[in-house]
Amino acid sequence: FEYFDKTKEISKRFIIEKPIGNSVSESEKILGFAMSYNLPVLIGYQQSFNPLVRTILDCCRSRDLPNSIQITFHEYLRSMNPFRDMSTHHLANEGGGGVLLALSHELDILLQIRKIDIAKLRIELGKSNEFHNVIDYASITLDSLVSTDLSPEIKVSLSFSQGEKERRGQIEWQDQALIWNFLSGEVTFKDKAMKSNVLVPKMSGDQLFAMQLLFLLNKSSFD
Repeated sequence: FEYFDKTKEISKRFIIEKPIGNSVSESEKILGFAMSYNLPVLIGYQQSFNPLVRTILDCCRSRDLPNSIQITFHEYLRSMNPFRDMSTHHLANEGGGGVLLALSHELDILLQIRKIDIAKLRIELGKSNEFHNVIDYASITLDSLVSTDLSPEIKVSLSFSQGEKERRGQIEWQDQALIWNFLSGEVTFKDKAMKSNVLVPKMSGDQLFAMQLLFLLNKSSFD
């Protein structure tokens, strides 16, 4: 919000790195101003422009609420960038944002699946203590106290503590399932014992940033 506040009077569009703010109140200030002055605002979730993500969300939009959603994103912090010592990275510091800042692209995907009730989600944060007082893993589930038979089972695991890299997910309906793997670019759709694989072309981070920027430049009003 500090930088948004400095530029809001002279800017026609905004792109804000995830998350939109450090608190709900800051986020509401940004959105309130954007709505009042009809300014386009885009948050830096460039994975939304990934063809694989579009395939997942398009599949969900054409179906009812799923029975279950499972998403895993594990990537060891020390291996994220082979060209620098990640122990000095901001994520390795207590105030650096932790796993929710680092890996929240997967949460963005979850929250774009229609009919998911955000208020029912429960999060548990944890520390492996490899980096002093850093929250490096999180578990997101549906709160059993407020869930109903109509609510899907949700399990999301995010971690940048030590371990193998995984980036995959599975969504199940009554007699159908969608399975994906970001690392291979493979999407598998199962329907009544039928199985098909779709290899989605991998896109570089630069390509995703470019698509996000072009999308924002072509917007002229608050959406």
